[in-house]
Amino acid sequence: MTVKSAFRKTALASGVALFALAAPTHALDLGAYVELVGSKGVDSTDNYAGTVEFGLEAEHESGLYGALIFTSTDLLNESEGELSEIEINAGFAYDVSEMFGVDVGVSYYNDTKFSTSSGDGNEAYLGVYSSPMDNLDVSFYFFQSLETSDANYIELEGAYDFGTFDAYALYTYEMFDGDEVGQSLELGAGKGLSDNTYINLAYIADLKKSRNGAFELTWTYSF
Repeated sequence: MTVKSAFRKTALASGVALFALAAPTHALDLGAYVELVGSKGVDSTDNYAGTVEFGLEAEHESGLYGALIFTSTDLLNESEGELSEIEINAGFAYDVSEMFGVDVGVSYYNDTKFSTSSGDGNEAYLGVYSSPMDNLDVSFYFFQSLETSDANYIELEGAYDFGTFDAYALYTYEMFDGDEVGQSLELGAGKGLSDNTYINLAYIADLKKSRNGAFELTWTYSF
């Protein structure tokens, strides 16, 4: 069963497996990936946006895992503002049975000196994941900010492997001080072009503001 923790959603939930760099006897899988994302808002006034992401990942057979991720958004578009961020994740996943598992971890992110904004944050998450039938994976995650007890959100995801392509749905519900502040639904489909390359097309709908939807095209290469 593949763990579907949030920070590896793009690489693993979409079907791109980690490439084992260590010898099997070391019981440690190391991997890296590069990801290019292009997006376009549904509103005709929205500009195109681009994101580049690099990630290093490690997963031990005991269930411990970690990642270091660098993301740069609109690096060349000064009018929209640049945002470069470093994210560090660590967690533990345990398969209770062949169909059910739990995942717990923490995330820290910090804007870099290349960013036009400043700030950092910490959050903890607890998730459960399951494979109730062949080719179907579902997961539920709760995220809690460690900066303030008032901010949290949940993610509910389902993914199905049709053989020739994968499809998924991701629902997010955000809360602050007990009140709803946002809801979104992401629907996507992707296909592996090779053992290391994956392409995905998704539509992300803002359920509170119908005109705030966007299309995203993602290309991921793992090595």
